[in-house]
Amino acid sequence: MVAIIGALAIATGVVAQAWASDNLSRCQSILPCPATPSPTVPPCPKPTIRLDPSSGPIQTQVVVHGCGFRPGESVTVIVGENTVANTQVDDVGGFTVAFLIPSSYGGRGPLELTVIARGQESQGQDSATFALSTQ
Repeated sequence: MVAIIGALAIATGVVAQAWASDNLSRCQSILPCPATPSPTVPPCPKPTIRLDPSSGPIQTQVVVHGCGFRPGESVTVIVGENTVANTQVDDVGGFTVAFLIPSSYGGRGPLELTVIARGQESQGQDSATFALSTQ
């Protein structure tokens, strides 16, 4: 009986480790990380952002999804020289915030804009590219 339970525990542990590894990769590839931390799926290991959409004309609403930031800190989102959003990181290091591509970029497309999200306390940051189109 103990041998059967031990074998089941070992087999279950291997399955759980494989599941956790697969889900960590999936979490890091699709962002944001899970809102509720799980003992088998850790949060993103470093500040990471994703833009949705990642291209469009001026005045496009862009949603920034971030994870791996310091829980509770303030994050500033910058496009070029413009601060376009400020938000608070949740208790697992994630955030979602929206902004509009500034109209000051009108007539300059096509152009690649660098979007930076920077933690104010940790100074942790990541960047992503937004492809500005002419229309």
